[in-house]
Amino acid sequence: ICRGPSPCQGNWHARLRRQERDWEITFGGQEIACYCEEDPKMKVYFATSNPAKVKLANERLKNCAVVIEQADLQLLEVQGPDVATVAIAKIHQAKTKLRKPLIVEDAGLRVNALNGFPGVLLKPVFETLGEKKFVKLLDWSKDRRAEVVGALAFWEPRSGRLHLFQGR
Repeated sequence: ICRGPSPCQGNWHARLRRQERDWEITFGGQEIACYCEEDPKMKVYFATSNPAKVKLANERLKNCAVVIEQADLQLLEVQGPDVATVAIAKIHQAKTKLRKPLIVEDAGLRVNALNGFPGVLLKPVFETLGEKKFVKLLDWSKDRRAEVVGALAFWEPRSGRLHLFQGR
């Protein structure tokens, strides 16, 4: 979320446009939030127990009109069919605990030879099997292709809107 036409660092591009005394935040041409000039650095809370994710987000957004703060909200580990479903479920949990601008993210690993497994179950599978045993699951296949998928959900309490961004 940047002021002016220059894009933020990384793959996410957004723009902050002045509207009289307020700023309008747009992403891909779609307005996602408005913030008052009295608070020029928008605070967004990242619902995560991992401080490294917050540090990385702030590094990527260092030239932008936003600061990311950690919100360790102790969310239930939601399971679902895909990362988008999990991210949406997590943001709904988080917004009941903290009524501030929030982001959550979820990631998964889809292994071709395993028909997309472990998908969103990546964390519990790796905690249970470990890296070596997981790789051993692929001994029977020559196809070692895999795809990392991710979803980021942003909730803005003033408008009540939820925005979902997905990538792979």
